[in-house]
Amino acid sequence: MTGTSLPGRIPAVGRVVVGLGGSRNHVLGASAGAEGAPALARSLLPSLLSGLSANLGIRSLLDGDASGHPDAPDAAVLSAVRRTAEALQGPRQRMEFVAKRLLHGPSREPDDDSIVLLGSPLYVALVD
Repeated sequence: MTGTSLPGRIPAVGRVVVGLGGSRNHVLGASAGAEGAPALARSLLPSLLSGLSANLGIRSLLDGDASGHPDAPDAAVLSAVRRTAEALQGPRQRMEFVAKRLLHGPSREPDDDSIVLLGSPLYVALVD
């Protein structure tokens, strides 16, 4: 499927894989962090990548082994986001959100015309 693109917008395609990540301290009802623990900027791309790399399979993508994209680091990150999203378990939920786009682009997987987006949420809510 081909997409159309407007300035500042994601191209319209068959599927968009969205990965959102940020600080749990900004979630309503979240408890305060550990006493004396350093405040980490969990909404920054390097911090999100650190969280993704906790999974060894994802780490190998980000490190650029034979199955990764060492010559294209953005593509490796997008592949990591896509694989992480597909590995999530549990029921699907419909949500609406506003997020700061950190990285986006087409999937590099064969026979996949989806767009992958990694962002830091500003607002997220369940939709009925």
